[in-house]
Amino acid sequence: MSSSDGSGFGCRSAPEAQRHSESEFPLSVSENPVAAGDVVTLYVGSNETPGGDNIVGGEAMTGYGSSWQCWNGSEWVSTHLLAHGINEPGATMQGQPGATSTVPAIGYVIPFPFEVTVPAVAPGWYRIQTAIIADSDDGSIGTFVGHVAVEVSDND
Repeated sequence: MSSSDGSGFGCRSAPEAQRHSESEFPLSVSENPVAAGDVVTLYVGSNETPGGDNIVGGEAMTGYGSSWQCWNGSEWVSTHLLAHGINEPGATMQGQPGATSTVPAIGYVIPFPFEVTVPAVAPGWYRIQTAIIADSDDGSIGTFVGHVAVEVSDND
């Protein structure tokens, strides 16, 4: 692996149990498996069909980006920020271990499909994670974290 593919984070393909861990709300991608560099649609808060049912009850919002994560043997670590830009599909920012990324404070009402670009990573299992702000069961506003496992296959 090169440093651009997350190897500085100790990345390896995620084990089966981690690929199917429970998400706090629905998140899906239009294609799975994918190839590095593919542009896919990320469905936040709804099922994976365009115009699908709103699965998140009440009004909910998400921010400017999702985290591309790899499994380092004991936990998920974020290696890239996948921008949710409506006018800038495919924007991806690579992270550095221990670094903090600052992104614009933009809110998008969900459910909403976003185009994101799969980073240049080695084949294996990864995940996309994002957060939403929505009404909690007790009537307060809460932050919920969702994720979806993504298999990156060889381009060949």
